[in-house]
Amino acid sequence: MKHKIKLAAVCQQVRGVSYTPKDEKEVPTEGYIPILRANNIQEKLEFNDLIYVRSSKINNKQLLGVGDILVCASSGSKHLVGKAAIFFSSPFSKISFGAFCKVVRPQNIYAPYLFHFFNSAYYRHTISEIAQGANINNIRNEHLNNLDIYVPSELEQKRIAGILDKVQSLIALQKQQLEKLDLLIKSKFIDMFGDPSCLESVTVPLKTYAQISGGYAFPSDKFLSAGIPIIRISNLQNGSVVSSSKCCFSPQFLSSHSEYAVQYEDILLAMSGATVGKTAIYKQKNPALLNQRIACLRNIDKVSCTAFLYIITKMKWFYDSILNLSAGCAQPNISISQIQGLLVPKASFVRQRQFSCFYYNIEKQKVLLKNRLASLETLYKSLMQEYFG
Repeated sequence: MKHKIKLAAVCQQVRGVSYTPKDEKEVPTEGYIPILRANNIQEKLEFNDLIYVRSSKINNKQLLGVGDILVCASSGSKHLVGKAAIFFSSPFSKISFGAFCKVVRPQNIYAPYLFHFFNSAYYRHTISEIAQGANINNIRNEHLNNLDIYVPSELEQKRIAGILDKVQSLIALQKQQLEKLDLLIKSKFIDMFGDPSCLESVTVPLKTYAQISGGYAFPSDKFLSAGIPIIRISNLQNGSVVSSSKCCFSPQFLSSHSEYAVQYEDILLAMSGATVGKTAIYKQKNPALLNQRIACLRNIDKVSCTAFLYIITKMKWFYDSILNLSAGCAQPNISISQIQGLLVPKASFVRQRQFSCFYYNIEKQKVLLKNRLASLETLYKSLMQEYFG
Protein backbone atom coordinates (compact mmCIF):
# COMPACT_ATOMS: atom_id res chain seq x y z
CA MET A 1 0.00 0.00 0.00
CA LYS A 2 1.26 3.46 -0.90
CA HIS A 3 2.18 5.65 2.05
CA LYS A 4 0.34 8.97 1.95
CA ILE A 5 0.92 12.20 3.79
CA LYS A 6 -1.20 15.27 4.44
CA LEU A 7 -1.16 17.96 1.77
CA ALA A 8 -0.15 20.53 4.43
CA ALA A 9 3.33 18.94 4.50
CA VAL A 10 4.11 19.85 0.89
CA CYS A 11 2.48 23.23 0.25
CA GLN A 12 1.68 26.66 1.59
CA GLN A 13 -1.69 28.35 1.09
CA VAL A 14 -1.95 32.05 0.27
CA ARG A 15 -5.24 33.95 0.44
CA GLY A 16 -6.35 36.22 -2.39
CA VAL A 17 -6.38 40.01 -2.51
CA SER A 18 -9.28 41.85 -0.87
CA TYR A 19 -10.17 45.22 -2.36
CA THR A 20 -13.02 47.70 -2.68
CA PRO A 21 -14.42 49.24 -5.89
CA LYS A 22 -12.33 52.41 -5.32
CA ASP A 23 -9.16 50.29 -5.46
CA GLU A 24 -9.83 48.80 -8.91
CA LYS A 25 -9.61 49.82 -12.55
CA GLU A 26 -11.00 48.07 -15.62
CA VAL A 27 -8.02 48.96 -17.82
CA PRO A 28 -4.24 48.71 -17.31
CA THR A 29 -3.10 51.65 -15.19
CA GLU A 30 0.28 52.61 -13.77
CA GLY A 31 0.52 51.61 -10.13
CA TYR A 32 -2.09 48.86 -10.54
CA ILE A 33 -1.58 45.09 -10.84
CA PRO A 34 -3.80 42.71 -12.85
CA ILE A 35 -5.96 40.32 -10.83
CA LEU A 36 -7.04 36.82 -11.82
CA ARG A 37 -10.45 35.66 -10.65
CA ALA A 38 -12.37 32.37 -10.69
CA ASN A 39 -13.59 32.93 -14.26
CA ASN A 40 -9.94 32.93 -15.42
CA ILE A 41 -9.47 29.35 -14.19
CA GLN A 42 -10.23 27.13 -17.17
CA GLU A 43 -8.28 24.07 -18.38
CA LYS A 44 -5.42 26.59 -18.38
CA LEU A 45 -5.28 30.06 -16.92
CA GLU A 46 -6.81 32.66 -19.23
CA PHE A 47 -5.60 36.24 -19.09
CA ASN A 48 -8.67 38.07 -20.40
CA ASP A 49 -11.49 39.88 -18.58
CA LEU A 50 -9.07 41.11 -15.91
CA ILE A 51 -9.41 43.89 -13.39
CA TYR A 52 -6.50 45.95 -12.05
CA VAL A 53 -6.02 46.66 -8.35
CA ARG A 54 -3.92 49.30 -6.61
CA SER A 55 -0.49 47.75 -5.95
CA SER A 56 -0.52 48.97 -2.32
CA LYS A 57 -3.33 46.46 -1.64
CA ILE A 58 -1.14 43.51 -2.71
CA ASN A 59 1.74 42.03 -0.73
CA ASN A 60 4.63 40.12 -2.31
CA LYS A 61 3.28 36.73 -1.18
CA GLN A 62 0.16 37.40 -3.26
CA LEU A 63 2.12 37.74 -6.50
CA LEU A 64 1.92 34.59 -8.60
CA GLY A 65 5.12 32.65 -9.15
CA VAL A 66 6.08 29.78 -11.43
CA GLY A 67 4.46 26.54 -10.26
CA ASP A 68 1.78 28.20 -8.13
CA ILE A 69 -1.61 26.48 -8.34
CA LEU A 70 -4.56 28.87 -8.42
CA VAL A 71 -7.73 27.45 -6.84
CA CYS A 72 -11.28 28.78 -6.85
CA ALA A 73 -11.92 28.87 -3.09
CA SER A 74 -15.42 30.40 -2.98
CA SER A 75 -18.27 30.30 -5.45
CA GLY A 76 -22.02 30.17 -5.60
CA SER A 77 -21.57 27.11 -7.81
CA LYS A 78 -20.53 23.80 -6.28
CA HIS A 79 -19.22 22.83 -9.71
CA LEU A 80 -16.72 25.71 -9.80
CA VAL A 81 -15.40 25.62 -6.25
CA GLY A 82 -12.08 23.77 -6.11
CA LYS A 83 -11.32 24.25 -9.79
CA ALA A 84 -7.57 24.68 -10.25
CA ALA A 85 -4.96 25.69 -12.83
CA ILE A 86 -1.17 25.92 -12.66
CA PHE A 87 0.71 29.16 -13.33
CA PHE A 88 3.87 29.23 -15.44
CA SER A 89 3.92 32.70 -17.01
CA SER A 90 1.69 35.62 -18.03
CA PRO A 91 1.82 38.61 -20.37
CA PHE A 92 2.43 40.83 -17.31
CA SER A 93 5.53 41.45 -15.22
CA LYS A 94 3.43 41.00 -12.08
CA ILE A 95 0.02 39.40 -11.56
CA SER A 96 -2.05 38.50 -8.51
CA PHE A 97 -5.43 36.95 -7.68
CA GLY A 98 -8.69 37.93 -6.02
CA ALA A 99 -10.19 37.12 -2.64
CA PHE A 100 -12.42 34.33 -3.92
CA CYS A 101 -9.31 32.42 -4.98
CA LYS A 102 -6.32 31.07 -3.15
CA VAL A 103 -2.89 29.87 -4.20
CA VAL A 104 -1.44 26.53 -3.26
CA ARG A 105 2.34 27.07 -3.36
CA PRO A 106 4.31 23.80 -3.67
CA GLN A 107 7.11 23.17 -1.17
CA ASN A 108 9.35 20.10 -1.45
CA ILE A 109 7.16 18.64 -4.21
CA TYR A 110 7.28 18.85 -8.01
CA ALA A 111 4.68 21.46 -8.96
CA PRO A 112 3.25 19.74 -12.11
CA TYR A 113 2.84 16.53 -10.10
CA LEU A 114 0.92 18.42 -7.40
CA PHE A 115 -1.22 20.09 -10.06
CA HIS A 116 -2.30 16.71 -11.45
CA PHE A 117 -3.41 15.79 -7.95
CA PHE A 118 -5.85 18.71 -8.17
CA ASN A 119 -7.39 17.02 -11.22
CA SER A 120 -7.88 13.69 -9.45
CA ALA A 121 -11.28 12.15 -8.78
CA TYR A 122 -10.33 11.86 -5.11
CA TYR A 123 -9.73 15.61 -4.87
CA ARG A 124 -12.90 16.61 -6.76
CA HIS A 125 -15.10 14.20 -4.80
CA THR A 126 -13.66 15.26 -1.44
CA ILE A 127 -14.01 18.97 -2.17
CA SER A 128 -17.58 18.61 -3.44
CA GLU A 129 -18.47 16.85 -0.19
CA ILE A 130 -16.84 19.22 2.28
CA ALA A 131 -16.98 22.63 0.57
CA GLN A 132 -20.40 23.63 1.89
CA GLY A 133 -20.95 27.17 3.21
CA ALA A 134 -24.18 28.69 4.44
CA ASN A 135 -24.98 30.49 1.18
CA ILE A 136 -21.78 29.95 -0.76
CA ASN A 137 -19.48 26.99 -1.29
CA ASN A 138 -16.14 27.55 0.45
CA ILE A 139 -12.79 25.84 0.73
CA ARG A 140 -11.05 26.60 4.01
CA ASN A 141 -7.35 26.03 4.59
CA GLU A 142 -7.99 22.96 6.71
CA HIS A 143 -10.00 21.35 3.91
CA LEU A 144 -6.94 21.29 1.69
CA ASN A 145 -4.40 20.70 4.47
CA ASN A 146 -6.13 17.47 5.51
CA LEU A 147 -6.19 15.92 2.05
CA ASP A 148 -4.07 12.78 1.64
CA ILE A 149 -1.50 12.65 -1.15
CA TYR A 150 1.01 10.03 -2.25
CA VAL A 151 4.44 11.64 -2.62
CA PRO A 152 7.06 9.36 -4.22
CA SER A 153 10.65 10.34 -4.94
CA GLU A 154 11.27 13.50 -6.98
CA LEU A 155 12.39 11.38 -9.92
CA GLU A 156 9.18 9.36 -9.78
CA GLN A 157 7.08 12.53 -9.45
CA LYS A 158 8.64 13.88 -12.64
CA ARG A 159 8.08 10.57 -14.43
CA ILE A 160 4.40 10.45 -13.43
CA ALA A 161 3.81 14.12 -14.28
CA GLY A 162 5.50 13.58 -17.66
CA ILE A 163 3.17 10.70 -18.50
CA LEU A 164 0.07 12.62 -17.43
CA ASP A 165 1.24 15.75 -19.29
CA LYS A 166 1.65 13.69 -22.45
CA VAL A 167 -1.84 12.19 -22.21
CA GLN A 168 -3.33 15.62 -21.49
CA SER A 169 -1.53 17.04 -24.53
CA LEU A 170 -2.98 14.30 -26.72
CA ILE A 171 -6.46 14.99 -25.32
CA ALA A 172 -6.05 18.71 -26.05
CA LEU A 173 -4.88 17.90 -29.59
CA GLN A 174 -7.98 15.79 -30.29
CA LYS A 175 -10.20 18.61 -29.03
CA GLN A 176 -8.39 21.15 -31.20
CA GLN A 177 -8.83 18.93 -34.26
CA LEU A 178 -12.55 18.60 -33.55
CA GLU A 179 -12.85 22.38 -33.25
CA LYS A 180 -11.01 22.84 -36.56
CA LEU A 181 -13.36 20.42 -38.30
CA ASP A 182 -16.35 22.36 -36.96
CA LEU A 183 -14.80 25.56 -38.33
CA LEU A 184 -14.19 23.83 -41.66
CA ILE A 185 -17.89 22.92 -41.94
CA LYS A 186 -18.94 26.50 -41.21
CA SER A 187 -16.39 27.85 -43.67
CA LYS A 188 -17.72 25.52 -46.37
CA PHE A 189 -21.27 26.66 -45.60
CA ILE A 190 -20.36 30.33 -46.05
CA ASP A 191 -18.42 29.52 -49.21
CA MET A 192 -21.45 27.77 -50.72
CA PHE A 193 -24.34 29.86 -49.40
CA GLY A 194 -22.91 33.17 -48.19
CA ASP A 195 -23.53 35.11 -45.00
CA PRO A 196 -27.05 36.56 -44.64
CA SER A 197 -25.70 39.37 -42.47
CA CYS A 198 -24.09 40.79 -45.64
CA LEU A 199 -26.32 43.21 -47.54
CA GLU A 200 -25.81 41.52 -50.91
CA SER A 201 -26.96 38.11 -49.66
CA VAL A 202 -30.24 36.67 -50.97
CA THR A 203 -32.31 35.44 -48.03
CA VAL A 204 -35.64 33.77 -47.32
CA PRO A 205 -37.53 33.05 -44.07
CA LEU A 206 -36.47 29.90 -42.23
CA LYS A 207 -39.98 28.47 -42.64
CA THR A 208 -39.19 28.12 -46.37
CA TYR A 209 -36.95 25.17 -45.52
CA ALA A 210 -38.21 23.85 -42.19
CA GLN A 211 -41.36 22.64 -40.50
CA ILE A 212 -41.20 24.44 -37.16
CA SER A 213 -43.32 23.46 -34.17
CA GLY A 214 -43.33 23.85 -30.41
CA GLY A 215 -43.63 21.45 -27.48
CA TYR A 216 -46.28 20.60 -24.92
CA ALA A 217 -46.57 21.76 -21.29
CA PHE A 218 -46.25 18.36 -19.63
CA PRO A 219 -47.32 18.48 -15.95
CA SER A 220 -44.34 17.43 -13.84
CA ASP A 221 -46.55 15.60 -11.33
CA LYS A 222 -47.52 13.20 -14.15
CA PHE A 223 -43.93 12.27 -15.05
CA LEU A 224 -43.17 8.54 -15.13
CA SER A 225 -39.92 6.67 -14.56
CA ALA A 226 -40.53 4.62 -17.70
CA GLY A 227 -42.25 5.28 -21.00
CA ILE A 228 -41.56 7.84 -23.74
CA PRO A 229 -38.76 10.24 -22.68
CA ILE A 230 -39.58 13.96 -22.52
CA ILE A 231 -36.97 16.27 -24.03
CA ARG A 232 -36.48 19.42 -21.94
CA ILE A 233 -34.05 22.30 -22.41
CA SER A 234 -31.64 20.73 -19.91
CA ASN A 235 -31.39 17.70 -22.21
CA LEU A 236 -29.79 19.80 -24.98
CA GLN A 237 -26.08 19.38 -24.29
CA ASN A 238 -23.14 20.24 -26.56
CA GLY A 239 -25.12 19.75 -29.76
CA SER A 240 -26.58 16.41 -28.68
CA VAL A 241 -29.77 15.35 -26.91
CA VAL A 242 -29.13 13.50 -23.65
CA SER A 243 -32.49 12.13 -22.57
CA SER A 244 -33.36 11.01 -19.05
CA SER A 245 -35.36 7.96 -18.02
CA LYS A 246 -36.61 9.92 -14.98
CA CYS A 247 -38.83 12.18 -17.08
CA CYS A 248 -41.15 10.10 -19.22
CA PHE A 249 -44.77 10.09 -20.28
CA SER A 250 -47.22 7.41 -21.29
CA PRO A 251 -46.97 5.87 -24.79
CA GLN A 252 -50.72 6.48 -25.14
CA PHE A 253 -50.09 10.24 -25.15
CA LEU A 254 -47.67 9.88 -28.06
CA SER A 255 -50.20 7.80 -30.00
CA SER A 256 -52.81 10.54 -29.79
CA HIS A 257 -50.47 13.56 -29.97
CA SER A 258 -47.97 12.79 -32.72
CA GLU A 259 -47.47 16.54 -33.29
CA TYR A 260 -45.24 16.55 -30.17
CA ALA A 261 -43.12 13.60 -31.29
CA VAL A 262 -39.37 14.08 -31.73
CA GLN A 263 -37.97 12.05 -34.61
CA TYR A 264 -34.50 10.99 -35.72
CA GLU A 265 -32.42 14.02 -36.86
CA ASP A 266 -34.94 16.61 -35.69
CA ILE A 267 -33.19 19.85 -34.72
CA LEU A 268 -34.19 21.20 -31.32
CA LEU A 269 -33.80 24.82 -30.23
CA ALA A 270 -34.17 26.33 -26.74
CA MET A 271 -36.73 29.17 -26.81
CA SER A 272 -36.31 30.73 -23.37
CA GLY A 273 -34.02 31.28 -20.44
CA ALA A 274 -30.29 31.87 -20.19
CA THR A 275 -29.64 29.24 -22.86
CA VAL A 276 -32.05 30.64 -25.45
CA GLY A 277 -30.79 29.74 -28.93
CA LYS A 278 -29.01 26.58 -27.77
CA THR A 279 -29.48 23.80 -30.32
CA ALA A 280 -29.03 20.05 -30.57
CA ILE A 281 -29.80 17.32 -33.07
CA TYR A 282 -31.75 14.24 -32.03
CA LYS A 283 -29.77 11.15 -33.07
CA GLN A 284 -31.77 8.40 -31.39
CA LYS A 285 -33.98 5.98 -33.33
CA ASN A 286 -36.61 5.75 -30.61
CA PRO A 287 -39.17 8.58 -30.52
CA ALA A 288 -39.35 11.14 -27.75
CA LEU A 289 -41.77 13.88 -26.67
CA LEU A 290 -41.04 17.60 -26.92
CA ASN A 291 -41.50 19.75 -23.83
CA GLN A 292 -42.67 23.36 -23.90
CA ARG A 293 -40.26 26.19 -24.77
CA ILE A 294 -38.36 24.05 -27.25
CA ALA A 295 -38.78 24.43 -31.00
CA CYS A 296 -38.50 21.47 -33.34
CA LEU A 297 -37.05 22.13 -36.81
CA ARG A 298 -37.65 19.36 -39.34
CA ASN A 299 -36.52 19.34 -42.96
CA ILE A 300 -39.10 19.43 -45.77
CA ASP A 301 -38.82 16.51 -48.16
CA LYS A 302 -37.11 17.44 -51.47
CA VAL A 303 -36.88 21.05 -50.32
CA SER A 304 -34.26 21.01 -47.59
CA CYS A 305 -31.60 18.82 -45.97
CA THR A 306 -31.09 18.32 -42.25
CA ALA A 307 -27.36 19.12 -42.44
CA PHE A 308 -28.10 22.45 -44.13
CA LEU A 309 -30.65 23.38 -41.44
CA TYR A 310 -28.48 22.22 -38.55
CA ILE A 311 -25.44 24.25 -39.56
CA ILE A 312 -27.66 27.30 -40.00
CA THR A 313 -28.53 26.99 -36.29
CA LYS A 314 -24.82 26.81 -35.42
CA MET A 315 -23.82 29.99 -37.24
CA LYS A 316 -23.04 33.10 -35.19
CA TRP A 317 -25.36 35.32 -37.26
CA PHE A 318 -28.27 32.97 -36.54
CA TYR A 319 -27.57 32.98 -32.81
CA ASP A 320 -27.18 36.77 -32.80
CA SER A 321 -30.54 37.11 -34.55
CA ILE A 322 -32.20 35.06 -31.81
CA LEU A 323 -30.54 37.10 -29.06
CA ASN A 324 -31.71 40.33 -30.68
CA LEU A 325 -35.29 39.08 -30.87
CA SER A 326 -35.29 37.70 -27.32
CA ALA A 327 -33.74 40.76 -25.67
CA GLY A 328 -35.72 43.27 -23.65
CA CYS A 329 -37.57 40.75 -21.46
CA ALA A 330 -36.96 39.84 -17.83
CA GLN A 331 -36.27 36.35 -19.19
CA PRO A 332 -35.11 35.93 -22.79
CA ASN A 333 -37.86 34.42 -24.95
CA ILE A 334 -38.46 33.80 -28.63
CA SER A 335 -41.68 32.61 -30.25
CA ILE A 336 -42.32 30.04 -32.98
CA SER A 337 -43.44 32.77 -35.37
CA GLN A 338 -40.23 34.71 -34.75
CA ILE A 339 -38.16 31.59 -35.46
CA GLN A 340 -40.14 30.97 -38.64
CA GLY A 341 -39.34 34.49 -39.83
CA LEU A 342 -35.58 34.36 -39.25
CA LEU A 343 -33.74 35.09 -42.50
CA VAL A 344 -31.44 32.40 -43.88
CA PRO A 345 -29.52 32.02 -47.16
CA LYS A 346 -31.50 31.01 -50.22
CA ALA A 347 -30.20 27.65 -51.43
CA SER A 348 -31.34 25.11 -54.01
CA PHE A 349 -32.00 21.54 -52.92
CA VAL A 350 -29.16 20.35 -55.18
CA ARG A 351 -26.66 22.67 -53.47
CA GLN A 352 -27.92 21.60 -50.07
CA ARG A 353 -27.36 17.95 -50.96
CA GLN A 354 -23.81 18.76 -52.08
CA PHE A 355 -23.18 20.44 -48.76
CA SER A 356 -24.74 17.48 -46.91
CA CYS A 357 -22.26 15.08 -48.55
CA PHE A 358 -19.39 17.27 -47.36
CA TYR A 359 -20.92 17.57 -43.87
CA TYR A 360 -21.41 13.83 -43.37
CA ASN A 361 -17.88 13.05 -44.60
CA ILE A 362 -16.51 15.44 -41.99
CA GLU A 363 -18.81 13.93 -39.37
CA LYS A 364 -17.27 10.52 -40.07
CA GLN A 365 -13.84 11.98 -39.32
CA LYS A 366 -15.21 13.54 -36.14
CA VAL A 367 -16.53 10.18 -34.97
CA LEU A 368 -13.00 8.72 -35.24
CA LEU A 369 -11.55 11.66 -33.33
CA LYS A 370 -14.24 11.42 -30.65
CA ASN A 371 -13.51 7.70 -30.21
CA ARG A 372 -9.79 8.46 -29.80
CA LEU A 373 -10.64 11.25 -27.39
CA ALA A 374 -12.84 8.94 -25.30
CA SER A 375 -10.05 6.35 -25.17
CA LEU A 376 -7.49 8.94 -24.08
CA GLU A 377 -9.81 10.33 -21.41
CA THR A 378 -10.40 6.81 -20.10
CA LEU A 379 -6.63 6.25 -20.03
CA TYR A 380 -6.09 9.51 -18.15
CA LYS A 381 -8.72 8.61 -15.54
CA SER A 382 -7.18 5.17 -15.13
CA LEU A 383 -3.70 6.63 -14.64
CA MET A 384 -5.01 9.22 -12.18
CA GLN A 385 -6.67 6.45 -10.18
CA GLU A 386 -3.41 4.49 -10.17
CA TYR A 387 -1.28 7.43 -9.04
CA PHE A 388 -3.59 9.31 -6.71
CA GLY A 389 -6.34 6.84 -5.75
